Amino acid sequence: PQIIEHTLHDGTCLKIRLVGHVLYPASIRLSRYIQENAKKLFPNNLSIKVLELGAGGGLPGLMCALSGASLVVTTNFPDPDLIKILEWNADEHLPASLRDRLIVKGTKLDGGLSQMAQTTSLHESTTSSPSTASSSSPGFDLLLLSDLVFNHSEHNSLLTTCEISSNNPAPMCPCSLSAPRAA
Repeated sequence: PQIIEHTLHDGTCLKIRLVGHVLYPASIRLSRYIQENAKKLFPNNLSIKVLELGAGGGLPGLMCALSGASLVVTTNFPDPDLIKILEWNADEHLPASLRDRLIVKGTKLDGGLSQMAQTTSLHESTTSSPSTASSSSPGFDLLLLSDLVFNHSEHNSLLTTCEISSNNPAPMCPCSLSAPRAA
């Protein structure tokens, strides 16, 4: 796989293994947004659970884990090579003290959601105290989607996934995409 360098605000350079040959602008911009807004997204003493759909190289999910999320489940299509790339990026860039906060899952948009919700409940019961939990309900507080809306046939599955995955009736769901430029 191709490796590309991405520099954080503090000058740290991450070498990200890619799915395909591009670190998409939407992933870069969403990662910068997470860095710039980390204190708002991940306030102290709150357990914030994040789901990243269609992660590619997983840069936004890595940023969440590094910025204070209590749990990040980063997903991609359930292809072993794609999952290995996400695992490598997490192993390479997360210190041992944070590595258990990021879980890599292979899943399709319309499948595996109940298992992921159970993952959040299991993780919360083993890592959070009642005073730090954001919610006792299973599901995610923050959903990340970068460059995921290109496949029009999957829009209904994507919306259903977002609805089912959130533990909030009014979820925060930053979504960015890169539109091709007309010639």
